[in-house]
Amino acid sequence: MAKVLKLTGRVKVRVNKKATYIGAGSDVTEIAKADMNKYGLKEKDIDRIVNSGCGFIHDDDAVPMPRINVLVEAIHALDRENEDEFTESGVPEVAVLKELTESQVTAVERDQAWEEYQRRYPEAAE
Repeated sequence: MAKVLKLTGRVKVRVNKKATYIGAGSDVTEIAKADMNKYGLKEKDIDRIVNSGCGFIHDDDAVPMPRINVLVEAIHALDRENEDEFTESGVPEVAVLKELTESQVTAVERDQAWEEYQRRYPEAAE
């Protein structure tokens, strides 16, 4: 998954040992996780930026939470005893979720919704 640090405020960093500001009001408002060393950022710096409210980590591959909520509700409506509604590995069938939500559902969406479902309803996911 592609992680990106999105900057919402101004942050002082060291680029080539020279102090500079990035974030609000600059050309750099987001940094791919892979490029963070280029800006002299270490994990503790990223934590400091996030904790200060000047930025947040965004996962470009993440399914939006409203969509996850719709799919979690659909999963919750499934009958765990009905083998036709789940794959052999125990995850909900994409086709069944498509039918319940009356919309296209990808395996990525299903997988992220399944993880969220298990987090919300640990007793039901057993």
